[in-house]
Amino acid sequence: MMGHFSLKSGYGESDVLDFMKVLHEYDFRMGFFQPFDFTLTTAWGEAAEKAKLASPRRYMLLEDENIVGLFQGLVYRKFFYKGMRAGSTSGNGILLHPQISISATRFFINKILDQERLDSFSMFAPNRVGISGFIEKPNYTLHIRLDMDMDKVFLKMDKKTRNRVRKAEKLGVSVSFSRAISALKEAYHVIGLASSLRSFSIPSWQYTTKLHECFQKVGCESIIALSYGKSDVVTSVAHLIGFDKKLVLWQAGSTEEGYNSNAGSLIQAKAVEWAKQHGYLLYDMGGTDPDDPVYAGIHMFKSGFGGNLVTNKLIEKNAFYIPLLKGAINSLKNVRARLP
Repeated sequence: MMGHFSLKSGYGESDVLDFMKVLHEYDFRMGFFQPFDFTLTTAWGEAAEKAKLASPRRYMLLEDENIVGLFQGLVYRKFFYKGMRAGSTSGNGILLHPQISISATRFFINKILDQERLDSFSMFAPNRVGISGFIEKPNYTLHIRLDMDMDKVFLKMDKKTRNRVRKAEKLGVSVSFSRAISALKEAYHVIGLASSLRSFSIPSWQYTTKLHECFQKVGCESIIALSYGKSDVVTSVAHLIGFDKKLVLWQAGSTEEGYNSNAGSLIQAKAVEWAKQHGYLLYDMGGTDPDDPVYAGIHMFKSGFGGNLVTNKLIEKNAFYIPLLKGAINSLKNVRARLP
């Protein structure tokens, strides 16, 4: 017999840790381990708030006063518009106890939407929820299991990837790890150069520093990997975030020298090794898509490290006028682009 479900606004880090303990006790009984996403920690929302990017909204689903679900979304406002995004490609914005029914999950989401009254809503979730009016799309990442000897982890990588790693080592490329803000600044510079060459956006420096600061305060890991060539110049970088035995590749980039020397491959191999040495059970390669041509190169690179493809869901709902508004904005941009 099911208990009584209710929604509660707000939660603290102690609630996260209490719920995480309950879930891991369940995992232990079932004989598997499911890591807790850092996108549900209070630090995730606090960083966005301190960077003046968005306002966090946290909700708990209670069953007879026991926590059985957590949700954290970031609210973005501009004039009359109010949108919310929960989670990211690196972590879900909602988590429920495995024994909670799909109907309770729908109750949880609908109650949140009743409270927030949004123009636009998107949420990363581990499974489909099947609510009428919502669009659900697949979202992918790659998990490298670390519950085996490092030699076996390395052998699971494809031959081309292992060769690129060895080539970088023969060229004298070295990798170091640091938590210093100066290392983060160096990494952000390289990532910025790489993003401008390939026309993709990156989080602002202010938000990146706030993530780094906030995560360090609540037991999350925020660490920077830097590779150097023979000239001691940074050639490739990676910003890594860890929580609850899962280390995530948050951002990465390489200079032209880094691409030519395969420093990016070496830095990922060393990040996997570092994660293993520091007790992590999973290394998450971050967002990818095996079916999108835009991601073809990224997916080929990441999948070469031998991870298992993991699929979750991006769930979206927009007010009826949002597609019309976006279409009008794009049309205006096209008109301006054609003006002399």
